[in-house]
Amino acid sequence: GQTWSAAQILRSTELASDYPLLVRDKEALFLSWHSDEFGYSFSLLAGREGS
Repeated sequence: GQTWSAAQILRSTELASDYPLLVRDKEALFLSWHSDEFGYSFSLLAGREGS
């Protein structure tokens, strides 16, 4: 958390949605989010790719 990249939009919706939640474990960072338009998604943002 000492440095941050520029803000970027990962998902957006015109319909109802909850607040996005960042989830992390020892190896990866994920985005958990639900919207009426797309349903529930749990996306890898960083780390662990290819494992």
